[in-house]
Amino acid sequence: MRSWDMPWQTREGVTKLRSNTWVVTGRLRQRGRLAAGEAAYVRSLVSVPVKVTLIAPGFLADRFWQDGVTGQVYASREELAAEVAAITRAEIETLIAEGVSYIQLDNPGYGRFVGADAHGDQADFERMVNTDAAAVAGVERPAGVTIGLHVCRGNQSSMWMSAGGYEPIAERLFTTVPVDRFLLEYDDDRAGGFEPLRFVPDGTIAVLGLVTSKSPVLEPADGAAAAHGRGSGARRPGQPGAEPAVRLRLDRRGRQPPDRAGAVRQASPGGRHRPRDLGVSITPSRG
Repeated sequence: MRSWDMPWQTREGVTKLRSNTWVVTGRLRQRGRLAAGEAAYVRSLVSVPVKVTLIAPGFLADRFWQDGVTGQVYASREELAAEVAAITRAEIETLIAEGVSYIQLDNPGYGRFVGADAHGDQADFERMVNTDAAAVAGVERPAGVTIGLHVCRGNQSSMWMSAGGYEPIAERLFTTVPVDRFLLEYDDDRAGGFEPLRFVPDGTIAVLGLVTSKSPVLEPADGAAAAHGRGSGARRPGQPGAEPAVRLRLDRRGRQPPDRAGAVRQASPGGRHRPRDLGVSITPSRG
């Protein structure tokens, strides 16, 4: 494990929090399922559709590599990434077979390739995209099953990690990773404009995170509706959906933060996606 002071952005400036991450020091050996316990538990409690969120393999392979250490057991970053993608793919296929209807990959890593503070090179970006694509390409989806990718910008006590428009990554990401929907944070100006949505392929849904998790103030519904309309105009095919910028999660006691509960009800202009339509969302990463 290695530790460092991670910079988090707020409306008042930058603050640093101590962060830890695992480092791959030996060949990967899967000892158990990624989300079996969480998925089975939630499905035993409810009859509505269940969504399971997994950390995207492209992020894991990038974060867990350490020069001079991981290279002693893997010939290349690509070799490690292929193994992580295979493990994730197997979990996705098993969850679908068990009846989970919505699987979402979360990748906070793409944020380092956008904005004034971009600090990743093209090879890192290509590897991340290809790894996420390998985890979902060709996975059979029975009727009613959805696979999504959330391009996460970080959320820690209403702080965020990255700012900048999607333009530098949009075309390659949207046209390479074959998911059914991309979930994109668009809750304020730090996300840039809607122009990158032109690269979303026909038949793929862009879900816009228009309701912020970075402020306790509840936005008016007409503000989200106006942004939803601008996003729809930027898309060639279909119509974007809308939701909170970062999905609210239940804590370990099954509670939801009360100050944001109202925002969920306002998340979708026109009432097209009411809370009961969204089913239950769980996040095995416990992030």
